[in-house]
Amino acid sequence: MQMQTPGHHQRLDVLDGYRGLAILLVLGFHYCSRWTPPRAPENLYPYGELLRDIPIVRHGYLGVELFFIISGFVIALTLISSKDWLDFALRRAARLIPSMVLCSTVTFAILALLPIKYFEPTLVDFAPSLSFIEPYVWEKTLGTPVRAIDGAYWSLFVEVKFYFWACLLFFVFKERRFLTAFAVFFNVVLALEAFGVLFSNRLVISAGEAFFASSHLPWFGAGIAFFYLFHDHGNRLASLVVIETLVVVVARAIPMDAVSEVPFDLAFYALFFLFVFCRDRVRAFEWKPLALIGEASYSLYLLHQNVGVTLIALFGGLAGTNASPWSALSVPLVAVVMILFSLFIYRHWEVPAKRKLLDLGRPLLNRLGSVSWRPRLFAAATQGAPSWWRRLAPSHLIRGNRED
Repeated sequence: MQMQTPGHHQRLDVLDGYRGLAILLVLGFHYCSRWTPPRAPENLYPYGELLRDIPIVRHGYLGVELFFIISGFVIALTLISSKDWLDFALRRAARLIPSMVLCSTVTFAILALLPIKYFEPTLVDFAPSLSFIEPYVWEKTLGTPVRAIDGAYWSLFVEVKFYFWACLLFFVFKERRFLTAFAVFFNVVLALEAFGVLFSNRLVISAGEAFFASSHLPWFGAGIAFFYLFHDHGNRLASLVVIETLVVVVARAIPMDAVSEVPFDLAFYALFFLFVFCRDRVRAFEWKPLALIGEASYSLYLLHQNVGVTLIALFGGLAGTNASPWSALSVPLVAVVMILFSLFIYRHWEVPAKRKLLDLGRPLLNRLGSVSWRPRLFAAATQGAPSWWRRLAPSHLIRGNRED
């Protein structure tokens, strides 16, 4: 079945609202709960533990999982609308890199200038941030401690792994078999993880996480399956994938003493179920302020944590309200500042830079696509080789193309 792209109003507005919800959950977690014991060795908030145990902020980190479902949905759409894997890679690069370059640089500069030194990134921390390769790989390579400019970037390293496998599966098995291929892939990864847990094999478990982001794969798989259900409500395989990923998510939460996460997990699945089957029920997420926050959520995600927490501490100190409940007013103040700053970056940097990269990259990809590379590669590989080696190749590779 050839899928058609849904209309902008039907799709993007609601998804932007979901992004807005996800980023607000993450902001609440980082500004109220993450940087105080027991999650942190010491308290960094001027209001101490005052807001720590509010259920929605205590579980705000789960907003990242909502982002992952959204990503699975959107990446399936992007793959279907991409001409080939190079076009897909260009689209992802144009989406991710410009904002990462600017926001990591801004974060580094602001943290260097502010008098409070809770977070002190170094120049080498740009390596994982700009390459989207996890810090431990750079530590092994450089032989020195390496972190990301902001710890929140961890989810982007997970996203890029998903992009790789989704792209590979889609362009090998094509659109018609992509969902089947991903379902098989997901179950193979799940089986490897089960093997590692059953036999207490940490190597297998670590490899599954390092190569496949196995602990986060169910969320991406759910997003892909919901995308197929969006286009065909009767798609049985997609329905099975949604059910299976939900079972995996809930089953993992129980032995990890994370049962309190399950209501949030169910709520995220319910949001997408309503989006797919009862779209009118989620029109509230098209509310313009929430959708605008969702549009700028990538830049906001990159900027919000280290800079925001430091500003909260700074404002609390300036107001002379350290350890006072009144200092909690710095949370909405800083959140509004970060949102407005992110909207400015989105409008004046993220969108224009993405368009520019696409305008520059697509003509180059078109020129590359017009060249027949197989004869050229064969000629380079066989230059100076004996005649019997050249005879192993098909004749059309030896002759090449006159127009090349």
